[in-house]
Amino acid sequence: MQKRQIVMYGGAFNPPLNSHFSLAEQIVNENKQVEKVVFVPVNRLYQKTGLISNEHRYQMLKAVCDKNEKFEVSTIEIDNARPLYTIETLQKLQEEYPNYEIAFMIRK
Repeated sequence: MQKRQIVMYGGAFNPPLNSHFSLAEQIVNENKQVEKVVFVPVNRLYQKTGLISNEHRYQMLKAVCDKNEKFEVSTIEIDNARPLYTIETLQKLQEEYPNYEIAFMIRK
């Protein structure tokens, strides 16, 4: 039996694009063990110029994620006082979802 999975989808989402959500839908539809995709926007302190506020990016993601029961948005990174390394975010997600295998999605 395959373990249930949650896929972490990290990024700036500055702004969130239809392609972000299309890719997440494809992941869920093509992988039956994936129960949800958790979007994790980076903290504004992340070394990337031009990032709009954490709250604005979160609200834009949430507006779309609220329409899909397989999507969720996490504040793990934006609530932190410093930018997190990916491994730290994955560890925090694993603590939040101990009965799931956490997968990390990378988009080029």
